[in-house]
Amino acid sequence: MIGGFNISGRSTDEADWLQTKMLPATLQYFGCHFDENDPGQRLAPTRPGEIYARESALVHFPQPLSKQSDYAAYLAHLMDKPITDKQVVVLRAMFGNQKAVLE
Repeated sequence: MIGGFNISGRSTDEADWLQTKMLPATLQYFGCHFDENDPGQRLAPTRPGEIYARESALVHFPQPLSKQSDYAAYLAHLMDKPITDKQVVVLRAMFGNQKAVLE
């Protein structure tokens, strides 16, 4: 059981992939390494929200599609919570993880 979802006993590669998205270390990385209060400067070489969105895309896509149960667990874990929850990485990435927009 990881993140409240029972995904043990599955043997698909997608289930293994999904399990890594629910690991506390993955969630902590997105929750602690990006400043949701920093909108970035237009001409700055880096912007926290843009980097957050790119990192999320590298980690979370393509989503599991071969088994309905894996896809349902993916949606439940990554998108079926309030956007203010820092564990909803994919949904927050759609808005650049910017607190001013999310709340």
